[in-house]
Amino acid sequence: MSLEPDCGAHHVPTPVARPEVIDWYPETDWARPLRMWAYTCPCRPVYYELCQEGGKFFIQRFVTDKRGRLQVHETAHEVYAFMIVLWERLRAGQAQ
Repeated sequence: MSLEPDCGAHHVPTPVARPEVIDWYPETDWARPLRMWAYTCPCRPVYYELCQEGGKFFIQRFVTDKRGRLQVHETAHEVYAFMIVLWERLRAGQAQ
């Protein structure tokens, strides 16, 4: 993970040769407020947020396509101990 000179947030590095593949699902329509715990810089076409809803944690992936449309996907909702490991792997380029 790196900081770029013009940004103050972290960027996900290029994935390693064989990164862990994360299962991404369509965004859930939330009835309750979400808490964002961590994020990567939104200056790139793909960025991420580690979120909590109730007692479960998940990662949201934001992808801006070539037409400028934002697509949002998320992981399954899991306990913190599982999701923080996945988040760190994602930030290290070991998962995508």
